[in-house]
Amino acid sequence: MISKGKGLGTLTHSCVLLVVLGLSCMNASGQAAILVYFFGDKVASEKFYLSLDGGLNVAQMTNFDEGDARLGINFGLGTHIRLGDQWYLEPEFKPLSRKGARNLDIPFELDDELQVEDASSDLRLNYIDIPIPLQFKTKSGFYLSTGPQFSFLTGARQITEVSLIDGTTVTVDDDVSERFESFDFGWTGEVGYEIPNQRDGKGLEFRLRYARGFTEVWKEDAGFSSHHSVFQLMVVLPFINPPKSEGESNP
Repeated sequence: MISKGKGLGTLTHSCVLLVVLGLSCMNASGQAAILVYFFGDKVASEKFYLSLDGGLNVAQMTNFDEGDARLGINFGLGTHIRLGDQWYLEPEFKPLSRKGARNLDIPFELDDELQVEDASSDLRLNYIDIPIPLQFKTKSGFYLSTGPQFSFLTGARQITEVSLIDGTTVTVDDDVSERFESFDFGWTGEVGYEIPNQRDGKGLEFRLRYARGFTEVWKEDAGFSSHHSVFQLMVVLPFINPPKSEGESNP
């Protein structure tokens, strides 16, 4: 059982670290990841540790029946706060999370003199994701997590492949950030498994997560209504203090 004082101190310490890591990632995610890789073990304790998280996004947008899923990557830093014997609070900062969809029928700007036979657009949306899941971990290594997610748009491009009547193909690349809301609120649910002692005693985790956006993605004047729907397959590299063997003293 965690005492009230210790629990509050651990939570405050972890929140401060999350903010510092977040600011570092916004400027240079690669440098921050390197720092965590080399110094993550140094800040680890029984109640708190860091991780590097990364994987694949399979993203779709609702209300586009003809669209296909867009594959992208997600990458960021995780914090793991132990609340009890099997309970963890796991705030994450993902400065790279690619969403959107492919092969959508979306209007685009093109010279009226060109005669268009067919066209399809890919939406390439980039976000900073900050999920804050609460995790229950079983003794066997499986765990379930759920919690809110706050996402911030960092860029949006519409790539349209246009086929003209004369057989010519034209690619139109537009920055469409102004057509999208800058903030998205959603909820996540996931199942995961921890493989212990697979990385120099530090373990390895695999997660399958589903994130559903509740906020309208488009601005009102865009003429569309849609929400994000994203499956994520992730690998987690935790940086923890390996348990001491019997008789071994701490330095």
